[in-house]
Amino acid sequence: MAAASPKPLFLFGTLRYRPLLEVIIGSDHYRLVDCEFVDHAVQPASGEAHPILMTQPGARALGALCYNLTTAQRQALDFYEALFDYRIEDVDVVADTGSAAACVYRPAGPELASSETWSLNEWVEMWGETTVHAAREVMELRDKISSDELKKRFSTIRARAWSAYLGQRSSQQSGRMLGPLIRTNRHLGFYRLDEYRFRHETVRGTLSDEITREVFVGFDAALVLP
Repeated sequence: MAAASPKPLFLFGTLRYRPLLEVIIGSDHYRLVDCEFVDHAVQPASGEAHPILMTQPGARALGALCYNLTTAQRQALDFYEALFDYRIEDVDVVADTGSAAACVYRPAGPELASSETWSLNEWVEMWGETTVHAAREVMELRDKISSDELKKRFSTIRARAWSAYLGQRSSQQSGRMLGPLIRTNRHLGFYRLDEYRFRHETVRGTLSDEITREVFVGFDAALVLP
């Protein structure tokens, strides 16, 4: 695990999406300041949805400096980024106050980029909520399984996140009102078992009494139950 650094963290890609960032580090302490990385561009990784930083003379990669991260927050980020074999590197970026020394997560090995420009807004629309669902489960597994085991499970985690996203969309499109939804995980392995406590809209338009249900969470495939 990388050592904590007092330098701010340069965010150029998916971590600029605050719901994702806060699933990993929480909402306390940190502060974001817009900046640019000169002679670099943010481009989609070839055949992937996530972006990578590419050297490109004359280009300016837009991003944000993340200040005031605690040691615990940096360790949480190290854990999440290690899932993708990303490591910390030192860089110099340009903010409103001038040049700033920072650090950034970059892949440990070479990656190929497409020629297109990556868009955060387009990524959020297509993959934001699914990625948040997956990141939430990844962080729940921290300190429970090894990094190697987590990498083996990640395709299953992403598939489960996609199913959760589709279920969420279906619920929103139904137009029915739900009260506060409280989820408690009861088992987290290849499959997961969650307990939900919630209220739902009745035919009279009011909310029901609180209901508790256990949900076996898989993904979109044929499942054989014992």
